Order: sequence, then C-alpha cells, then structure tokens
Amino acid sequence: MIAKLLRAAHLRMLYRFAPLARHRYARLCATMLDQPVLLLSFDCDNFEDIDALDRIAEFLGEMNIVATFAVPGEIIQSARGQFARLSERGHEFMSHGYRRHSEIQSGQYTSTLFYHKLSDAEIAEDIHGGNEVIGELTGRKPAGFRIPHFGHSSAPAELARVYDVLISADLKYSSSTLPRCGILNGPIYLTEEGLWELPVSGMYSNPFSVLDTYSFGFNHKTARTAAEFLGNVTGLLDAFSGRPVCLNLYCDPSQAVRMDEWFQAMRRIVQSGYRAMRFDEFVSQYADKQRVRP
Repeated sequence: MIAKLLRAAHLRMLYRFAPLARHRYARLCATMLDQPVLLLSFDCDNFEDIDALDRIAEFLGEMNIVATFAVPGEIIQSARGQFARLSERGHEFMSHGYRRHSEIQSGQYTSTLFYHKLSDAEIAEDIHGGNEVIGELTGRKPAGFRIPHFGHSSAPAELARVYDVLISADLKYSSSTLPRCGILNGPIYLTEEGLWELPVSGMYSNPFSVLDTYSFGFNHKTARTAAEFLGNVTGLLDAFSGRPVCLNLYCDPSQAVRMDEWFQAMRRIVQSGYRAMRFDEFVSQYADKQRVRP
C-alpha cells in the first residue's frame, strides 16, 4: 500500500514538472541505448494518406531514413503497388488491423473504429486480417502491431485483450502506449503478458502528451500550430543533446506533407546524429537491455 502511494506521488511530481519527466526518461534510455535513435512511423489511417506516400518516400530516401508504416489491410489492398514499393525500399510494415478506422469528414479527421468498443472475437478477427494482408505484401508476417487510436485503449485490461491476440499470433512487439509508459519504463519494456512494448514519445512542452502531427493543426479541439510542432522537436533535441535517447515519433502522411515544419523537424533530428531504425531492428538490438515493467 505504501509503495503504491509513493509511486502515485512520484507520478504526480513528474506530471507537474516537465524537466523531471524528461530527465527520468533520458536516464532510462541511457541504461539501454548506446546511441540516439529515431523510431519514425506513419499511421496510414485513411485513403487520403495514400496520396502523400510518394512525397514521403522521396523525402525518406533523400534523408536516408528507414521508417515503419502502420497500415490497415483494407488500405494496403487499395494501393498495393505503392505499399509494395515502400517495402522494396527497406521500410517495415507494422500491423494495424484490417478495417480502415479513420476518414475525413467536412475537412476534419474523424475516427471510425475503436478497439475498446469491439468484442474479443472482433479484435482477433481484425488483427489476423491485417496480419494476413501484410504477409501477402512483404512475404513475411509482421513483427509488431499498433492498436488503432490506441489512446482509447490505454487501460491495462484493454491492452491485455490485444496483447493476448498478438502473442498467440507470434508477434514480437507493440507500439500502442502513451508517453506516460515511456517515462515510467523507458523506450522498450517487457509487458506482464510477455510482449515488447515501445511507447510513443511526448512533447517537450508536455512530456505526457503525444507528439504527433494530428495535435498540431489537425485536431480542431486544440489551437496548436505546425510551428509549435517544430518548436517541440527542437526543444527535445536541445534537452537531450549528447545523450542516447530514443524519439518514437509517429504521424499521418496526409498531415505531414502539409507541414513544412515537419520536414524541417526531421532534418534537424537527422542532423543531430539520431540513427533512424525500423521498429523490428530496434527490438532485435535493444531487447536484451530492457527492463520488465514493474
């Protein structure tokens, strides 16, 4: 009981003081990593993302960045040739279920599918369907998975429902948790279910809030701008300068191509010496350095 109270008090302190949260995360990274790492992923949640793929692929090639794409099977099937070319260029495909789970309505990005509203059987069916499509595309089953709109499935019981399916399908990792989990456990940790989890990174201004493209100019509920996205990335680079830290950043392609600041941010990360890695490569290299989630 006392341990739980102390842990809760420590968490409240981290929420209140951003520098403490960043320091804790950097310290955990230093126990596992030997270099600064960029884990860059693209969530292709709707058909509009397909139109942005050529520009994204061109930029990744120019910057020598290898990335991971989380794409529902339904979207892969609608543009198989484009996604096949990404695979041929060495990019990874993370499973993201089968059914499309987002669309643009009246200029707004709208979520259309949530795992926390599905039954266990429906979750399993969607995951297996997505895995099958990626296997057909790349010639091998995916190594990892990201829960669609994972912020709505952050409760331990909801994560466990998904983890059980992933383990039964022999997947190795998930990247479906919020920055809070990274601050507490580091850039990679072993869940109680026996799956590697790689939490996404948080903002410089608020380490517990996800640093993604949607939050900066595409979420009509907030007033954050693309310039603030660049400012947050620059802030993290300055705060972590010279330290072996992992930045786990994800975006939607259709949003990234509309943000000059996103391209500037990625250039700054590369120029700062971060090594871009696929998620499966990162797990293979650093899993033995992980800590089991307490």
